[in-house]
Amino acid sequence: MGKRVDPLFASVPVFAAWLTFLMNSSCCSQTVLDQVSDPLDGKFDMGQGTSTGQRFLPVPIVVTEPAVGFGLGGGLLFFHRDSDPEECVNEGNQEDGGMRPPSMSGVFGLRTDNDTWAAVGFHFGSWYEDTVRYTGAAGMASVNLRSYGGGDSPSTSDGLDYNLKGWLLFQQLMFRMPETNAFVGGRLTYFDSRNTFRSASLLPGIEQWEIDSDNLGLGPVVQYDSLDNIFTPNRGTAVDYSTVFFAGSGENSRDHEYQITGVKYRRYWSLTEDFVLGWRLRGEFSSGNTPFYALPFVDLRGIPAMRYQDTHAISTELEARLDLTERWSVVGFGGAGCTVKSLGDFGSAKALWTGGAGVRYLTIPKLGLYTGLDVAVGPEDVVFYLQVGNAWGL
Repeated sequence: MGKRVDPLFASVPVFAAWLTFLMNSSCCSQTVLDQVSDPLDGKFDMGQGTSTGQRFLPVPIVVTEPAVGFGLGGGLLFFHRDSDPEECVNEGNQEDGGMRPPSMSGVFGLRTDNDTWAAVGFHFGSWYEDTVRYTGAAGMASVNLRSYGGGDSPSTSDGLDYNLKGWLLFQQLMFRMPETNAFVGGRLTYFDSRNTFRSASLLPGIEQWEIDSDNLGLGPVVQYDSLDNIFTPNRGTAVDYSTVFFAGSGENSRDHEYQITGVKYRRYWSLTEDFVLGWRLRGEFSSGNTPFYALPFVDLRGIPAMRYQDTHAISTELEARLDLTERWSVVGFGGAGCTVKSLGDFGSAKALWTGGAGVRYLTIPKLGLYTGLDVAVGPEDVVFYLQVGNAWGL
């Protein structure tokens, strides 16, 4: 939820659907204003429905990711009756105790001004007293991006415009190790795509170039999760390690057999009652015949997604949040990352530095969910991001 690139868009009519839902929902004995106002302080609160038995939560999406342009979208979350969102959040308030995340389903759609669009449905389930966690998603997308090379592809400073269109299936099943916050399981991904390079980006005389490919990935996943909140953590640790082996083929390309190993580490400290410090470390390492669109990239606020790609990539970022009032907070962040062709090159790689600041508003106190705006300065530009939840994702 908190990720700055959520390529799932729908057009402006989605907002009309949200309004219709609010005006005709089962809890409409209240006015629409009552449903988005906290009865205790009268301030804006999107989560009032969850405290009155309503299980649906409309979610607006505003995309400012420079890789795909400005966009609008929206979605609808459904919290299942076997997990009360407020109880799930409140269970994890002890240091290293973890939390039982709520089971929820959702549909999302979005569209941007560079004609990128996507739609996806997903389900996250926490089953059997949170001893089993399932994540499943399926969707379609047409994403317009620019490739600057990396891996076995030649580098280009201007980039080549291309369209990535297809459908995706994601399945993950995790089992908790007894009496711990550790999970082990497996992941399956399948992506059937058509990659089209636009003729204007190619050399003169070269016609439009298309690559049809499919990629099936299977591999083990190990996780550790002691976060006190799934949406905006204040304390705890989250680790995700995966190695996914891909096999695929393309009608107009050679077969793809490659491997992606990913490591994600997040740590949060509540240094005082009003001050939270977070640290994220992310690394992706590929081998084999990795297609250009699957190459690891530097993932930092201030750098367009997939701008810097190569065989391996690492990035790290610090973020500090200061609560000014019960609702309003400010954040400051800074990070660095790099990409290399071989592991031995990390010692001499040129670091890409970013930094910025932002504001947060506690939109749904019952879920501990913040939303806000970040301004990030990268090596090439100043970028604005609208955040829902924490900026590092779930």
